[in-house]
Amino acid sequence: MKLKKLLSVSLCSVMVLSLVGCSLNPKDILNGIIHGNANNNNNGGGTNVNIVEEAKKVNKSAVFKQTAEFTPEGFEYVDGLLFANGKYYAVAQIYNYPEGYEGGEFEPYEGENYADEGIEGEDIETEEPLDPEEGEYFDGDIAQGNVTLKIATFTNANDATYLEIELPTNEYFRSGNGWGVDGEGNIYICTSFYDYENDKETYYLKKYSPQGEEIKNVTLVSDKEYYYVGSILVDTEGNVYVVSDSTIDAYDKDLNKNAKGSVSADGESYISTALFNTKGELCYAMETWNDAGYDYHFHTVDKNGNVKDNPDLDKMLSGKNIINGKGYDYLYKTASSIKGFNDGDKDAVEICNFYDSDIDPDSMFGYMCFKDAESFACTADNTIALFEKVPEDQVVEKEIITLGSVYGNYSIQRQILRFNKNSDKYRIKLIDYSEYSTPDDWEAGKKRFNTDLTSGNAPDIIVPDPADGINLISKGAMADLTPLMANGSGIKKEDLVYNAQNAFAKDGKLYFVFPTFQVQAIEIKKSNYKDGMTFDDIIAWEQQTGKKAFGEEYTKQDMLNQLMSYSMDAFLDPETGKCNFDSDEFVKILEYSNQYMTEFPEDFWEDYDYDAYTNLYRQDKALINYSYLYTF
Repeated sequence: MKLKKLLSVSLCSVMVLSLVGCSLNPKDILNGIIHGNANNNNNGGGTNVNIVEEAKKVNKSAVFKQTAEFTPEGFEYVDGLLFANGKYYAVAQIYNYPEGYEGGEFEPYEGENYADEGIEGEDIETEEPLDPEEGEYFDGDIAQGNVTLKIATFTNANDATYLEIELPTNEYFRSGNGWGVDGEGNIYICTSFYDYENDKETYYLKKYSPQGEEIKNVTLVSDKEYYYVGSILVDTEGNVYVVSDSTIDAYDKDLNKNAKGSVSADGESYISTALFNTKGELCYAMETWNDAGYDYHFHTVDKNGNVKDNPDLDKMLSGKNIINGKGYDYLYKTASSIKGFNDGDKDAVEICNFYDSDIDPDSMFGYMCFKDAESFACTADNTIALFEKVPEDQVVEKEIITLGSVYGNYSIQRQILRFNKNSDKYRIKLIDYSEYSTPDDWEAGKKRFNTDLTSGNAPDIIVPDPADGINLISKGAMADLTPLMANGSGIKKEDLVYNAQNAFAKDGKLYFVFPTFQVQAIEIKKSNYKDGMTFDDIIAWEQQTGKKAFGEEYTKQDMLNQLMSYSMDAFLDPETGKCNFDSDEFVKILEYSNQYMTEFPEDFWEDYDYDAYTNLYRQDKALINYSYLYTF
């Protein structure tokens, strides 16, 4: 049984056409091949037809461009973004660490014990001395420093003003949605203090003037056994709604708790989402798991505290990534666009299409907030980018090539953007079918994707799950890419690594190419390697050295799994489906695996040194190291 030099390729995603450097018109070719091989039923799939047909048009009313990008002064990370009073507000939590604390470890510090010296004037008591050379963290009852909140207020990249609020020692800001601003510019912040000694977290709600002066500070209390504050919402009048997973507690502008508008979930339900619509009404989603299945229901609370069901929102916002802002009553983000709708609308309107706008969707991972329907801001780490709508008469028209996927893929998205920016004639547009999945049916997107493939309404390029690749080939739905690659000026078949040429090939025809690939390989020290090594050579090395060829970090089951995954072709013929597990070689694998431990001891991983393990074969303490390669 031979060891393979590149033993297997694990493919994370597949495509039927390379996106970069193809001089042919893939739209013409694929229309003839894919659509011709499919069941050409233009009425199939009902509304599924619209998914592809709508994507073939440039939505001129949904094209945006980035107008500015800047880093607020002193911001290491943007911990929140909102829009109020005609301005954007961004907040950063700046940590002020004690002396000797550097990036999660203590620098050497004179004195036997931090408690002997004290830290920044604090009286500190501890029973156990701390060894700074060991990089120990402070014990729970030792001061950990404090936080300064820095708030930037701006309308554009050049007019930012700043405000700083210093929090007490060991008190931290509830990042993201743990703050708000009322119509007078007062700032409301939720903070938390964790008592390590009693294993208890206490929450505070604080009100500050526009100048940063503390006006009021109250302790948040709950009768729930488990209480975790996830966010707060502040309306223009200063009413505050504190949202946990089981309650929404209403406070007035003076931070007096007000039963009007408060919500409590029963033991079977939890509050997953809470937001204001542009009318200032509180909306929240109550989710429940029960014997009947999964329930997801939205409710709206009016200004008088009256709660009513809102079934329209159940359908429109269920499972959506909701964002804040103006312009529409409700806004949410998908993998390819931002959409909005108003109360009473049956469908959402696409506000910004990332691919029509040449915007990288992965740059939209931070906080996002709309100023109005035609401008928004988005954060990424410590930067803030501003976007504005492009007038329709300035949108450049290109021919659309549609690309369908159940879940968007990072590497594919980047290739789409690169192709679009470099092509004067074509624009690739992603159709992310996962948008159509809901908490009631997480497979709905994949079902619509498959329906489109079989009905003749398929996108021009598809990115299916690799597990579905063989099935699609057998149904005749896929085009042979070999002639496209041979005649084009881009990637050639011979440019691909061996496994990429063959993993999804049949009868000499290549049906898929890969935007990325990962290799599971074996590493052996050069002095221990010889051509044509067999399993007998591995056993001989062990007998000669008295060491385990793979190291000791395996159970019987782990070793059997590894050996079988790298040698399955010795026991299974994929062409005929015939299996053979009664050979001497298989017995040898079973006997070898049986030498390892049944399970790891409880303390096995406590002091485990991964770097040392991966270098055993370099030191001749092992023969083989498994290597996982995904970039070069």
